[in-house]
Order: sequence, then structure tokens, then C-alpha cells
Amino acid sequence: MTEDIQGLVKEVVESFTLLSVDEEIFRHYPLAALASSLYVTVYSSDKLTKLIQILNQDEIFARFDDLFGKDIKSTIANFFIWATSVDEPISLQTKVSCNDGIIIRYLEELKKTILKEELTVQFEIRILNLDIEEEIHFDDLALKKIPEEEVELKYPWDHPSLGQSRFVNSQQTKNIDKNHRVEAIVSRKIKRDQLKQFAASGGSFSTEESDFILKRITNSLQLTGVFFDHPKPAINQYHEDSILGRSHVSAGSTDEIALKPVMFPMSELDNLRTFYALLSDTSDNVLSRSLARFIRAINHEFRHPQAINRPDYDKFVDYVIALETLLLTVDGNPIDQELSYRFRLNGSSLLSKYCGIDKVKAFNISKLLYEIRSYVVHGNDDAKLSKRVLDLSDHIGLELDRNNRITAMIAVIEVLEQLLRELYLGLLKIEVHERPYKKNFGWERLLWGDISLSN
Repeated sequence: MTEDIQGLVKEVVESFTLLSVDEEIFRHYPLAALASSLYVTVYSSDKLTKLIQILNQDEIFARFDDLFGKDIKSTIANFFIWATSVDEPISLQTKVSCNDGIIIRYLEELKKTILKEELTVQFEIRILNLDIEEEIHFDDLALKKIPEEEVELKYPWDHPSLGQSRFVNSQQTKNIDKNHRVEAIVSRKIKRDQLKQFAASGGSFSTEESDFILKRITNSLQLTGVFFDHPKPAINQYHEDSILGRSHVSAGSTDEIALKPVMFPMSELDNLRTFYALLSDTSDNVLSRSLARFIRAINHEFRHPQAINRPDYDKFVDYVIALETLLLTVDGNPIDQELSYRFRLNGSSLLSKYCGIDKVKAFNISKLLYEIRSYVVHGNDDAKLSKRVLDLSDHIGLELDRNNRITAMIAVIEVLEQLLRELYLGLLKIEVHERPYKKNFGWERLLWGDISLSN
């Protein structure tokens, strides 16, 4: 540190009468904290200009200018407004002066930050309704347990981002904090050419990008099937944490919180890893469309009030559409002829190959799936629907109370969901261009073997 900087530090320290900067925050969020410090102490003086001139001696200013734009004072003012609106990067309430050592480290960290070619942003996400036996790590994701004594401090129910939470200071809050302690941590890299835009947004991702990260985690957990007939994994708070600052965000609803979260079985870890990777893979548009409908089905919650006491036919239809997307695609393109027949034939081949079902039985199951889907869509009466559902359950081999159509449909839906899951996992084991709906004569080769065929 040069004498000029030390002298400037002393001037800045002397003017710190209203600002208290926590050393931990100072070390992790130098730009946010420095912004507020400079705003309070030098925004209307010449000290900021002097600081920039000193930094410029080490060719720092060019980087600073490139990253944040030419209006440095305005940028710092914006950072000040943003930094004091997030959870606790800076406290302006206590009248404690900073010491020289903290300010010097501040400037050193600022210099390191400006010189960085890459910025790491870490998402810390509390997941409700999930429990784990041990830490899980793969790709950019880690799942960990938060110590019970730290949960309330890190994810407080009375945080302003949650609004007037009905859980604040309740016994229910304490029970949730005791039992729901899984945290997902995702790391993302921001390259220098993206830093300017990232900094302009206040040091956080766009809502769309953040939503993708959150939904990728919860959807991949759901795709394993662990949460069938249980409250789904939910996110109500998360942090975006980087050297530019720390944000605390409310996300989603807290209405469906189980008394006891679902313990994630380690036997499903490979499937979780597979689905997590799949949700960011865009190489197979057919599989992506099918998977989107499947995810819609497993998240299906809202129903017409008059349908509350009827089987959930909508969920069933979504699953069949997810299956249609695969079965009624040939050479990568949707077909528009012989739909019912091709659904049965291709369904027979696919269910036999990846689910181990006899081809004749699979043909009959596919026939009934398509018929029930058509009955629902075209408005046939419940008596006909119920008969077809019972016929389907017989072919699947389910032992049911034949007088209870709701439980019959629930059982059929559970089997259908599992069959689709097995199909996805099976298809993911082969190259995209070798999948039957992509490959030339793919369905015929799946049915008859890899024989010589020509157009």
C-alpha cells in the first residue's frame, strides 16, 4: 500500500462517523461495502477522484471504467442504494468508526476484484420437504445439512423479502427449522465480458436465470420419483452470494410443508445426477418437449372445483401426452396419420425394450392409454372412463378396489409415472441420433432388430 493510499485511508477513516462495517462482510463484499462507504464519505467531495487517480497508477482505473461505466460516482451511488436494501451487508445504525486495517484491506480487496477475469456467484438455497443422510456433491451442485442453530439466522422467517409471513414466531417455525435443514449450493462463473451487465443489475442474476437454477434443482429431485404422493421439494428463500454483494430473496410458497421431510435414498443418486444434467441439455428437442409435459404433470395441483371428488384425469392426460411426444415422432418429426395404431405399435416396442413388459401386453396397455386419453379429451361419461381405467389396471396387474374409481386412477397414474421415468432413463443411455424417434427407421429397427431397411 503506497503512502498516498495510506494517507487517503486516514482521511476516509476520520470521516467515518455513521458507518460500521463488519469485517466478515468487508472481506466478502468489498464493492458493495466500499460503495456505501464512499457514498457517505466522498460522494460530494474530491476524495473519490483522488482515490481513482491513485488506483489509476496501477492501471486499475481502466478496468474499473470498463466494468462499471464512465460515471463512477453514479455507479457508486447505485451500489449504495442496492447494498443497503439487501439483507445485511452494511449497518448504518451503529455509530462505530472503522479502523485503518479494515479500510486498507478494503482497498486491497477492491483492487483484486477489479483485476479478476472471472467472478464466482454462489446460490445458497434452503429446500423444504427434503432430508439427506449425507452430503451430496456432483456437477455444480452440493446438498448439505444446515446446523440447527444456524437455520434461523441464515433463513429468518421475519425477513422483509417474505412479507408478513404467517409462520413468524410460531411453534410451527421452530419445528420446520428443526426438521427441514437441507441447503442446496450452486456455483456459477461470470466471465469478464459479462461482468459489466452483471454489475449493472446490482450483482445478481436476472429473474429468469435464477428461476432456472431453482427449478432445475426441485424438478430433478421430483423426477426421481422420491416425492410421489408427498409434498414436493419447495424453496422459500435463497441467497445470491458474490464479491459484488449478497442478496436475500423470497421464492415460492410455504403452504405445503410436511411435518417430516422425505429422506432422499442414496440409491437414487445416479438418477438424480442424470435428471439434473438432462434439464440443462438441449440436444434432444423431442425428449425435452416430452419431459416438459411430464414435469407439468408431476406439478399438477389446481383443478376445477366440480372435479375435486373425481379422478385426476388431467394428470393422466399430461402423462399420455408426454408419451405421445415420443411415440408419435418419426425421424425427428411429428406424424399426422395412423396415430392410434402407431401409438400402440411404438409403445409396445419401447415399453418392452426399457420397461421389460411383454410386447403383446405392452401393445394392449398402449391401446388403453390412448383410448382413456381420447375419452377424457372428448368428454365421454365417467362410467365408460372408469371401465377403461379398470381394464388398464387389469393389464398392468394391479389389485384394486374396483368400486373406488379415484384410488384406481391414482394407482394407474403412479404406474404410468414410473414407466415414463424408466423410459427416460433408458433413452438417456443411448446417443441422441440413435434414439428410435430420431433414427431413420428407428421404430422399425426397435421392433424387428437392426435389419437392412430402405425407403
